[in-house]
Amino acid sequence: MGVGTSGFHRRSRDVSASGQPRIVRAHGSRLFDDRGRDYIEGISGATCNNLGHGIPEMLSAMHKKAALASFAHRTQFASQPIVDLTREILNLTGAGYREVLYTDSGPAAIKLTLDLVRRHHALNDESDRPMVLTQRPSHQGSGVVAFSIAGRPAHDGSAALGRDSPASWTQRAAPNADQLGPDLDDWQLAFDRVGHGRVAAVLVEPMGSADSGATALSDETLSGLRELCDANGALLVADETLTGLGQVGDWFGHSSSGVTPDLIVMGPGLNAGCSPIGACVVGQNVRPQQLCTGATALGPSSAVTAHAVLRFTKEQNIPERARQMGAFLKRELEALAAPVYYLGEPRGRGLLFTLPVLTGPRLSQAKEICATAINFGLMLRPTGVDRATEAVIVAPPLTIATHEMNLLVDRLRDTLRNLANSMG
Repeated sequence: MGVGTSGFHRRSRDVSASGQPRIVRAHGSRLFDDRGRDYIEGISGATCNNLGHGIPEMLSAMHKKAALASFAHRTQFASQPIVDLTREILNLTGAGYREVLYTDSGPAAIKLTLDLVRRHHALNDESDRPMVLTQRPSHQGSGVVAFSIAGRPAHDGSAALGRDSPASWTQRAAPNADQLGPDLDDWQLAFDRVGHGRVAAVLVEPMGSADSGATALSDETLSGLRELCDANGALLVADETLTGLGQVGDWFGHSSSGVTPDLIVMGPGLNAGCSPIGACVVGQNVRPQQLCTGATALGPSSAVTAHAVLRFTKEQNIPERARQMGAFLKRELEALAAPVYYLGEPRGRGLLFTLPVLTGPRLSQAKEICATAINFGLMLRPTGVDRATEAVIVAPPLTIATHEMNLLVDRLRDTLRNLANSMG
């Protein structure tokens, strides 16, 4: 068995019946299996475990929450932890927002947001606005609603779910052949195709990772979309499930644009992956709602944990840290990709990057890179819906230490060298 330069033994994994290593503990940006072997988290930022493992502030908050009431329905009781969490979120999003509605997941928050959009227009006597514009490709999480509005070719047949399914009232802005994502002209064409008075909302990801390979929406395009929505009476929705709370080096992916979306969707990153949560931040211009978000929307105990996440993120200045560590990671990824003929220049910012797979000697090259990386103790994730968007996500925790980042780079280098040797 070979030993890579990082000192991690390449090996055939001892796995559970499911075919996966048995993880028994985790700390910082590392996980350990039942044989004591460690794995560097290279994808936790893309799976909403954005702060890593074993953070004392988080553990303390989770211990305290066990002594609280697990749930009290909002129609009967007020909850100080939820009040505190809501105040913290509204402080981050700014004066353009008035309330936060909670759910138990990111996909549920997407569904709630679309309900808000439809109710907003119904209250304005605009029931003839049936269409929500999304982009191709995009990712709005898992579940029937998320699948049917996402711009993924594999789910374009979801209109068969029925006339009232999201797929029956969703259209997509598609990029030109030489672009990864739609520009402002493409969005304008989508408005023209649907009919300007029929668009209820535009739902965008400031930066996509799960399907579009960290393709960023430019500030110019986002500003133009704000103007298009304002001119045509549509709402602008920012899906910040993956890009919010520091992951891209700002509090939100749309922050640098100066644009104020009407609705902001947030996901499990609010709880750093510790418990299910989702949220929709409601703008001042959205018509008042009294929607019930369900009996499991949010309990006081989960609110305490989420509040601890936000306090930690602010006190440790995590967005700035992501910018600094991300600048180092980008340079290292550029150096690693340069001699590999099938890899392009890394895309992304903060600590959310992808390595594009331009071509490859084998099908599913991104999957092969990730499968090899786990043998060197590095967790990566393939992404993309076609050859143009195929890539490998590299998104370590926002708290990753310098020595852990060096290990990540070393193990990725060993992975690429091993693949080069196997290809002859």
